[in-house]
Amino acid sequence: HAGSGGRGRHYFKARKMTERVVVHSDLAPAAIGPYSQAIKANGMVFVSGCLGMDPTTKKIVEGGVVTETRRVLENMKAVLESAGSSLVNTNTWAFFVYLPFWGMSKIPPKPAYTHSRVKHLFPQQSKVVKTTILLKDIESFGEVNYIYAQYFPSEPPARATYAVAALPLGGLVEIECIALA
Repeated sequence: HAGSGGRGRHYFKARKMTERVVVHSDLAPAAIGPYSQAIKANGMVFVSGCLGMDPTTKKIVEGGVVTETRRVLENMKAVLESAGSSLVNTNTWAFFVYLPFWGMSKIPPKPAYTHSRVKHLFPQQSKVVKTTILLKDIESFGEVNYIYAQYFPSEPPARATYAVAALPLGGLVEIECIALA
């Protein structure tokens, strides 16, 4: 195109990449291979696949796919928080309802969303924008969804789910994610 120095309409100046930071959390199991728990770069956090390992015993938790999925998401939460991110966007409003019988010195145990309009006005959006779920058995899809929905109750991230032949350490579920820092 004329006047563009031969670069065409879609020329953009190269941006300098921000610092690449390796993320580690002691509250989640250490990586079991030559990879990092997560990498933080350009305002994003890239979390490696998390297994349902207990951070103290370094073994897959017992109790089936439901227990394992919960542990996976708790491990992911720990890594995200270590990176300065979270499963829930803490930059949004939290709405508490004060009721006199709670007393002056007590705060309700969790946000009180009692009406759909209130929930809409004060969303708790997740900072997670994409997840990938790997399942040893696709028949456990419903059970994994049940736990997953508890961690992403509204406006869940984009997601792909695959059945695989096997997972490390005999795991039943593995989840990786990309989140806003």
